Amino acid sequence: MILSIQDRLRYWLRLAVYGSGAGSIAYRFLRRRDTPAIHEMAEYWNQELSGRMSVPNINGRIGNAIRDMTSVLLIQHCGPPPRTVLDLGCGFGDLAQALGGEGLERYVGVDLSDYVIDRVRRQCTSWPIASRCELSFHNADLREFVPEDRERFDVIVYNEVLKYVSVDEAVEQLGRYRRWLAPDGVFCVNITDDPKSRAIFRALTKKFTWVYGVVYQQRPDGPGFRITSDDATPAYLVGLFRAPAAPA
Repeated sequence: MILSIQDRLRYWLRLAVYGSGAGSIAYRFLRRRDTPAIHEMAEYWNQELSGRMSVPNINGRIGNAIRDMTSVLLIQHCGPPPRTVLDLGCGFGDLAQALGGEGLERYVGVDLSDYVIDRVRRQCTSWPIASRCELSFHNADLREFVPEDRERFDVIVYNEVLKYVSVDEAVEQLGRYRRWLAPDGVFCVNITDDPKSRAIFRALTKKFTWVYGVVYQQRPDGPGFRITSDDATPAYLVGLFRAPAAPA
C-alpha cells in the first residue's frame, strides 16, 4: 500500500521523537495542559464504541480475532494456566470468550467507556462461559482502577491501552499492577506497531523479564510480506512479560 505524504510525515515524526528517547519529555510537556487528551475521555470512547466500532468492518473483525487469539496462544503456551484474568481495555469482552475454553474461572474486564461496560454486563449472561466462569466488568481508567486487595491474577492483559499513555507511565502502570499479579503470573501487552509502541516495549524490557512475543500484520490487499506503516490494517506487537524476581 502506498502511504500518503501526511502518513509518511506523521510516521517519521514519531520515529524521530521516540527513537531519540525524547518521547516521554514531549509527552510530559503536552500533558501540562488543563484539558485531557481526547483518548483519555470516556465521551470519546462512548461515541466510537456505540458508532463505527460497534459493528466493525471485515478488517476490524479479523484484526480483533487475530489479536485475541495471538494473546491466547502466547498465554496458553508461555504462561501459567489462565484461571484468573484481568483485562485492561476489555472493550466488548472478546478476550474473555476467546479464553473461555482454557479453564478460565474468573475474568475481570475494565474499560474507560461506560457505554461498553453497560452493554457487556447485559450481554455476558448469555455467553457460554457464563455458566462456569465468574465475570465482572468495571468502568474505570486503567491508571485509577484498584482490584480487591487480596486478589491475584494469573494474567494481566493491557489490551490496546498503553499507547494512550507516555512511555514512562506505561512502565509505571505495569509496576503498579504487579501487586495483583500471581507469583508465576504474566503481563500480556498488545499494541499497534509504531515508534512510540516500540519505545514502550524497549522500556518494559529494562524493568520486566521478557517471555515471548509476536509481531503480525493483516494483508487484505495481497502478499506484501514485510511489516509496513498502514493505518487501515496496522501491524501489532504482542508480548509476554514476567515481573523480575524479588531480591533474596
